[in-house]
Amino acid sequence: APVPPAFICPITMAPMANPAITPRGTTYEKEALCDWINKQHRYPGGEARATRDPPTQLRPLTPRTPLHAKQGPGTLELHQIAPNFALRQLMEAWITDHAA
Repeated sequence: APVPPAFICPITMAPMANPAITPRGTTYEKEALCDWINKQHRYPGGEARATRDPPTQLRPLTPRTPLHAKQGPGTLELHQIAPNFALRQLMEAWITDHAA
């Protein structure tokens, strides 16, 4: 059976092994998402154009804040992502059900 689309990372276009979720609710392969954040410092693709983050997601700038870390509606930092345990459990169940 084909892999369900929800199990495919929007960055790598491959099945995820370690799904991680952003504050906006989109899930990506954790390693790919971390690499993206480290290089781009913002949400991937179309997610960066979503509505403005709630004020609790924004941190005030300080004199020590690097320019690339400027806060804004598309800013995403590593500490904001979390494991997507629910999707991981669904993936593991699907793999078990479809094992040869």
